[in-house]
Amino acid sequence: MPSRTELGKALLECLQDIAALLEQGRSAAIEEQRALVANDAEALVRTCKAQEEVLRRIAERDQVAADAASRLSELAGINSDTADTESVVSSAGPLYAELIADEMDRIGTLARALQEEHEINRQLLENGLEIVACCLRTLASDPGPSSYSKDAGVAETQPFVLSLDRRA
Repeated sequence: MPSRTELGKALLECLQDIAALLEQGRSAAIEEQRALVANDAEALVRTCKAQEEVLRRIAERDQVAADAASRLSELAGINSDTADTESVVSSAGPLYAELIADEMDRIGTLARALQEEHEINRQLLENGLEIVACCLRTLASDPGPSSYSKDAGVAETQPFVLSLDRRA
């Protein structure tokens, strides 16, 4: 069975990985903003896939961190029903407790920054969809024939003859 120090080290490494992934997610969100503004569909798809991968990896590392924290609290004799973050962090020992607490603060800061980027992206998408909806409403309310109207496929009633003969 691993020692508290080993579990503290493992927890710290997981938290550092999560922080790095959050930074990658923020970079992808900023790139997504650029793609939205530039109307670059390929870049938008690429950034969305990158963010999905980041989220998947964060979930994996978070599970490993939760397991390490749970085993750490068990070793320290902390009741899981009454355990709080501070008690679990302090159970890692003086060598890792402060580093873990700092990393958790950093993760909180990075998560808020990522949330802000996603909020900007949500607003950009909402604005873009509103523009599309407005255009569709305009086309739908236009009474004249157009390629988007209900008469779009109907042939014209007057024949139009194209002749290369000068006399016509």
